[in-house]
Amino acid sequence: MKTLRKRRELEIGTLIVTSGTMCQIQSGDALACLTRHARGDYGDVSDQSWQANEEARETGGRIHSAYCDRDGNRFFIITEADRLATTILLLDEY
Repeated sequence: MKTLRKRRELEIGTLIVTSGTMCQIQSGDALACLTRHARGDYGDVSDQSWQANEEARETGGRIHSAYCDRDGNRFFIITEADRLATTILLLDEY
């Protein structure tokens, strides 16, 4: 079950946005989803992936979220295990 817990926001490090994302995803949608990602709302991922993300928050693993923008374009947000970088990218750029 996907539950959100009140906790400290995830450190995202350097933000990287791919050119495909910049062309297809409205910046407001990307920013709103980045905020969700940092707060522990991983969007449209399986229960197994949600649990893996929860464990990764505690142990320092990679965190992977999936969202759709208002036009239905699917994109990912990935924060690296070392928390030095977070990338926003399209499905076909993964």
